Amino acid sequence: MRLFDLSIREVSSSLARPVGSPEAPERRRAGLLLRLRDAEGNVGLGEASPLPGFSQDSLASCRTALAGLDTRDLADCFDDPGPESVLAALARARRLLDPSLPAAAFALETALLDLVCRRERRSPFELLGRPALPRVELNAVLDATLPEARERALDLIGQGYTTLKLKFGSRWEPALDTLTHLRQRGGIQLRADANRKLGAEALECALPRMVALGLEFLEEPCAPELWPSLPATRPPIALDETLGSASSEQLPALLRQAHADVIVLKPMALGGFSECLRLADAAHTTGCAVVVTHLFDGPVALAAASALACVVQSPRLAAGLAPHAGLGAWPRAPQACVPPPSGLGRGIDPGSFCTGISPIDYWQELGD
Repeated sequence: MRLFDLSIREVSSSLARPVGSPEAPERRRAGLLLRLRDAEGNVGLGEASPLPGFSQDSLASCRTALAGLDTRDLADCFDDPGPESVLAALARARRLLDPSLPAAAFALETALLDLVCRRERRSPFELLGRPALPRVELNAVLDATLPEARERALDLIGQGYTTLKLKFGSRWEPALDTLTHLRQRGGIQLRADANRKLGAEALECALPRMVALGLEFLEEPCAPELWPSLPATRPPIALDETLGSASSEQLPALLRQAHADVIVLKPMALGGFSECLRLADAAHTTGCAVVVTHLFDGPVALAAASALACVVQSPRLAAGLAPHAGLGAWPRAPQACVPPPSGLGRGIDPGSFCTGISPIDYWQELGD
């Protein structure tokens, strides 16, 4: 495959609502759109949108690394479009970048996969050699510490969401009040995310009460050194940021140490398809459930994560891929629930989350 060029555009804007953790909300979101184009005019898009305060990489480091890639090295990655060769090619492309730049790796893998899909006129699922779920349900996320949390939750339920994830950090008491209010309403699944902020005393007090509320799972309740302090009575535990330091070979031992039942895959934080597929396969082997979610990404990354969810998501769980406030930094931000389709056309289609726009048109819309 001969590549003609590699181009990068940046998007940045303030947000109507902050995103991120309650302790460190971000009121501005920025990202890079990567375009690869081959000699025949086929185009593939990828996105790098590291989140300040969460990601180990930065927008500047991603831009420098992606701009420094040699298209001749990338051209050698895809001589064979077969499934095993595609996965190996994605891994080779990832190795062209520093391992400390997962967002850049996600952008590169997405753009390459998208380009080959369009070149071969095949779907991502065909190229990856994996069956796709016909539909993936979505969960919405909100900050449980805000005064308007209950009103926001009811609005999301009114939009059709049946699973909500409430982020609360260390402020677990107001979060429990909101969770209790929502549980009394009935008919919805509830998740919570502490972002590792609960101390030993809070674990002992809060977790049994969360069990009584029937939480689907509690994400990252505490720092790893407090895992031995987790009370016997606790909701199912999910790992998220902890996965950033784990390989697929290390995952089974990590799941045992954390008493974890679920892993939450953020491709933007973990480096894209190749690493997430390895982690998902390792988790499924142990009987652990898998949930795919975003890092308040833009539409290209959200569409790519949707493609991943269609092949690794545990069917009984909702994926964290609903439209979110971070999309406000990008053109044509959606306003309603858009379930990720299993078809996704012949590539990674941002139209899934941007009102039916083609990749080439979307690139043009961002401007120079």
